[in-house]
This record gives sequence, C-alpha cells and structure tokens, in this order.
Amino acid sequence: MAQVGINNVTPDPSSMLDIQSTGKGLLIPRMTKAARDGIDNAATSLLIYQIDETPGFYYFDGAATWIAIAGAKDDKWTVEDDNMYNANIGNVGVGTTTPGAKLHVEGDMLMDVGRGDVLFENNSNDNVDGAGITIRTKANPSLGAIFAVRSSGQANRLFVGQNFTSTGYNNFYVGSTSSRDASNTSLYTNKIAKSGDSYFNAGNVGIGTTAPTDKLTVAGTAGYNATTNMGTSDTDFASKKYVDDNSDSDHSTLVASLRANANISGGGVITVNGSGFIKNSQRFIVISNGRGTHFSNSGYFNIDIPTSGTITGVGGASNRSATANGVQLGSWEALYYILPIGSARTSLAANFRVAAYTANLVIPEEWVLIAMKNGDTGGKYHIIDKYILAAGESINTAAAANTSVKKYTKTITIESPTSSDDITIFRTDDAITVKEVIAVSTGSSPNTRFRLRHSTNRAVTGNVLSTNLATTSTTVGNRATLSDATIPANSWVWIEMIAARGTNVTLSVNIRYVID
Repeated sequence: MAQVGINNVTPDPSSMLDIQSTGKGLLIPRMTKAARDGIDNAATSLLIYQIDETPGFYYFDGAATWIAIAGAKDDKWTVEDDNMYNANIGNVGVGTTTPGAKLHVEGDMLMDVGRGDVLFENNSNDNVDGAGITIRTKANPSLGAIFAVRSSGQANRLFVGQNFTSTGYNNFYVGSTSSRDASNTSLYTNKIAKSGDSYFNAGNVGIGTTAPTDKLTVAGTAGYNATTNMGTSDTDFASKKYVDDNSDSDHSTLVASLRANANISGGGVITVNGSGFIKNSQRFIVISNGRGTHFSNSGYFNIDIPTSGTITGVGGASNRSATANGVQLGSWEALYYILPIGSARTSLAANFRVAAYTANLVIPEEWVLIAMKNGDTGGKYHIIDKYILAAGESINTAAAANTSVKKYTKTITIESPTSSDDITIFRTDDAITVKEVIAVSTGSSPNTRFRLRHSTNRAVTGNVLSTNLATTSTTVGNRATLSDATIPANSWVWIEMIAARGTNVTLSVNIRYVID
C-alpha cells in the first residue's frame, strides 16, 4: 500500500506515483484520432496524446466524449493572469453554431452596469414592429434616463427615457443644463412628432446662422421642391426682402438662353442632304448677350455642327453618329446645343443633343435650338429659326436675302422613248446645283432606263449628272441618284435613254436646281 517512487526514494505521501527528474519527462501514449476512438471501454480520465487532425492531450469524460485539455491546439482561448482572450481568426458564436460576425449573440444580452441594467433584446421581445435593436432597462427608472450621453459635468446632452416629470410617456430630450424640467429651454420643451403636427414652441430657428432674427432665418440659398404657401397677408412683404438682392443664377441663365435663341446667326453654307443630315460650313455665332458668369467669358459663343463622334439622344431619340455630312434628324426631332455658360466660346461637340418628343423631357434653360424637322408630308428643316430647307437643299447664309431658297425646275417629256434617244434638255448661263431628279411614266407596263449628263461641250461624252434610273412608276415617280450635280456656267444638260419597254409609254423627267 506504500507509494511508488521513480528516481525518488521518498515519494510524496499524497501520491501513488512520484516521478522526479531534472532532464527527462513523462511520455504519455501517442496515437491517431482513429486509434483513440477505437479504445474499448475507455476508463474515465484515461489520458492520451493525439498526433493527427487537432493534436493535443485528450482525456475521456467517462460518458462518450474525449475532451481536449486546455492548451491543446484547438483551444482558442488563452488565459494570462487575470485576463482571457480569444485568438480565433474567425467568428465567435454565443447561442449559435454559425456566427456571422466577430461576436454573434443569438438571443438577449444583459450588461449590469451598476446603477442600471442595459438589456439588448432580440426582435421577438420588442413591441415596436420591425425594430432591429431594442435598448431598455429591466425596470423603468423613476426619473432617470433609459439612454443618456453626458459630459464630465453630468449635464444631460442626450436623453431618451421617461419624462422627467414622471407623467409616464416616452420622450426625446436634448438639454444644456442639469435641471431636466419643463422650464429647460431645450428640445424637450418642444415637439417633433412621428405623425401629426411638428413645431417648436418658442424662439427663432436659424439655418446657417447662430443669430436668427425671424421665426426662420436662412443664411444662404434656400431651395423649395414643393408649393410654398406665403399666406394671404402682405404685412411683412413691405419691409422684408424674400428674394436675394443678387441676380439669381438660373434666372439669368434662362434670360441669356432666350436671347441666344433669337440671336443665332451665320453658318456659312447650310446643307441638308437627301438623307436629312445637316451641317454648316462656318460657325453659327451667338453674340450681344453680355459677357461673364451668365454668358460666355469671351462675350460670344461659336457653334459648329459636329462631323464626327456620337451625339447623345434624349427625350426618346436614339444616339446619332455624326459624319462628314453632319448630324441626321428624323421627323419631329430637334438638334440642340448646350451653351457652356460662364465658359469659353469654343464649340463643344459633346454639347450637342438630338431630342424627340416621345419621352418626358424638360429642355434646360441653357439649351438653344439649332434645327428641327417638321414631320408632316413634305416636312422641311427649320434651321436657327431663320432658314427653311427641304432634303437635298442648301443655302449660303452670306448671300441669302430671304428665309428660303429660290428653286428652278426643267421638265422634258418624251413620247414613245427608244433606247437610242439622246436629247438636249437645256443650257444654263449660270453655275447651278441640281437638287433632285424625278421621272414618271405613263402607258402599259412601262420600264424605261435613262441617265443625265452635262458638259460645256455638247460634242463630248460629258459628265454623269445622275446614274442609271429605271422608271416604272406611273404615280409618284422614281427618284434618281445624283452623281455630279454641280454644273458650271455655260453648260449643256441632256438625257440618254438606255432601255425602253412597255406599250404607249410616255416618259417625263423633272429636274429641280438652284443657282449657285
């Protein structure tokens, strides 16, 4: 029954085995987790050292579990003196096995802070629908705060809790003294309601000023997004100014834009080609609108319709690709230029917009109208509110005396045309530009093909004015594609028939042109 000593002739009476050594230790059996779990009828407190998975010392609890001894590698908690900390790089859960944050508490959390308990509740105990966090005391304080933020002098700065007069309803209080009564001139004596009327009982309110002189004094610019009711009395209007003395920026910009729309001029040769592309050969200019922050800092704006890049579409219009022919407009579309108010005179391609009417759009005050296409039958292009052009027309603004271009027409009618016809139409003394060639037939199943040529010498082959046109229409006619439509002065214009079929056919060719 005596104690056993190893390397010790006097084992301690309180031990059954007393091993002493200054250079060696006690080696506990080492095994894998699988081998550990395979021990039959493990005795309570049986000790082993596990070498795989989560290595460390484990003892059997006598029931069904092997318990890691503190200090094993899966023990995330460390105790040093009176402190304990967690070295886990993941999350810690209390009441949950799937923590979603560094500390995840599932359920209520209670902190006893001495003078009052603070209880963080989950939503199931909260009588306020939809509250995420509820802070309350375990028992209502008689006059104290449920939640308070104080300065070092103990004066209330933020208070949430029962009314200080113990009337029993909840309130929100921001104070500046420690009196905490109804006479305190603080937010507590006024009202901000969740529903119903909201008001301040006394004094003035200042925004941007610490010395308000009226019930509401705003130092700076005030914006209103709703209808403002100024009342029916004009008592104060005689003595007080409710509009700033300085010119309003938006108002001045609007006035500058209205003037700009009326004052756009220039453009050089303005051209609308057959596909509705508009361009100007020289700048449009807006001038005589002043100079400075509400207009150009150069005193004028240049506007050049872009010939490359993408033009943004608004109001239901699609984006457009500007080409060498300018910007294309469809029916009931408009081309705007955004005046860079307060900036340089340079024309900015990015400031052009194509606008339609099919989606809600308020045209801003700094946009000026450059061109618009009327979409009715025979729709024309209205340009800078001065010129009206059809597709395929142009105007030299430097020479134009009127708001429209004088157009001339020539028509030749050939009865029973043959494929060998070569007929002179007219001779021009002036340089002209052909804008349109339309041919129409009569008869049964007409199918004639022709082209127009021009030259100052009728004896030569000449220049192709229009490419081959097959004419089969007996109603609205067929439109030719123009090739070399700029004709010098003293030139002849003639028609060459290429093919002619049908019965009782008559071919009429109409030529529309302008004098350069």
